[in-house]
Parts: sequence; C-alpha cells; structure tokens
Amino acid sequence: MQIYNPFKVRKALKTFQEFEKILKEYWQLKEQASKSRTNKNSSLQNTIEEKRDKLSRLIPYAEYYEEYLNLNLTIYQYPPPVIGGPVISYSPFAWPLAREIEIISVPKQYIMDRIVFAVEAAKIRYKESIKNVINPFFWIIYIPSQILRIPFLILRQTGVSPKIEENIISQAFKVLSLIGIIYILLKIPFFKDNDTLDLIINLIK
Repeated sequence: MQIYNPFKVRKALKTFQEFEKILKEYWQLKEQASKSRTNKNSSLQNTIEEKRDKLSRLIPYAEYYEEYLNLNLTIYQYPPPVIGGPVISYSPFAWPLAREIEIISVPKQYIMDRIVFAVEAAKIRYKESIKNVINPFFWIIYIPSQILRIPFLILRQTGVSPKIEENIISQAFKVLSLIGIIYILLKIPFFKDNDTLDLIINLIK
C-alpha cells in the first residue's frame, strides 16, 4: 500500500498536462516548417526552438513524477531479428526529441497515447490521495502496515534484496503481526463499540 502526497500528485498532473500541450504545439509547428520553403532563420523556426527548449526542461520533471507515481511508461524498441542489435528504451517524454536523431522511431500517436495515459493516471492518483488523506480510518490501516515493513526496510539498508519482503515467510510474518495489532486494538474500549467497528468496516469498503 502506498500513499501519495496530493500536492505532489497535483504537480505531476500539471506537468504531464503541460508536456502534452507543448508537444502537440511542437509537432504542429514542425509540420508547418516542413511544408514551408522559408523555414530557415524565420520566426517559425525560432518558435519551434522555444517549444523544444520548454520540452527539454520539462523532461526531467515528467520522468521524476512518472517514477513517483509508479507508472512505468518506458517505450522499448526491438531491432529486427535478422539484423540484431541492442534493445533501445526511452521514456515517452524523452523520445519525442530523441526520435529525431534515431534511425529507429516510434509513431507519434503511440508516444501521445503514453502521455495521455500518464495524465489520466495522475488524475486517478490525485483523487485517491485526497480520499485517503481525509479519511482518518485509512491511517489506522496504513500506519500499522508501514510499521510491519520496518524490519524489511532495515534489511534492505544492509544490502539484502528487496525481494525478501515478497516471499511467503515474510508475508506470513506480516499477517501474524497484523492479527496481533488488531487484537491489541480490540482491547481498547473505543474499538469494542459495535457502532465504531461497523463504521470502520464501511469506510474500508
């Protein structure tokens, strides 16, 4: 379970939306320039460079928020089996500029589809983050779950593989520990009240 900072998610959404808007404008201007006979040293070319510069500056922020939201938007370009060669991978945010110097390219629509996906995913994450933050009973579940992760986080700092948290024994440890925490909570008078338990169950659902 991961909780997202709603303010940070909001910034991610704004970044993705701005990138999408500028990229559309950039491609439209590039298309106009390709049809123009006087595109060199013209105001059109200067506008294109300005748009490109804005995209370049947004790329690191967009990639950062992509990782923060666990979106995994990486594009993989596989070489033809007959020719062979390395697999090329890019984020959809870096590819629109990198594709201009690569022999192998990805259709523009595919790139835009990934960016639109990032925008919509950020909207969903934002709604979830707001809902979780204002729900006090979310923290009753979230905080114990994070406490249970402490031993595994310590092991990871010592160099142990993160996969240790995913094995069966580790999951069994978490379940038993959670049962213990619930048992302790039920001993507290506040949680013994049936109305309180019903309210918690309904909020979890």
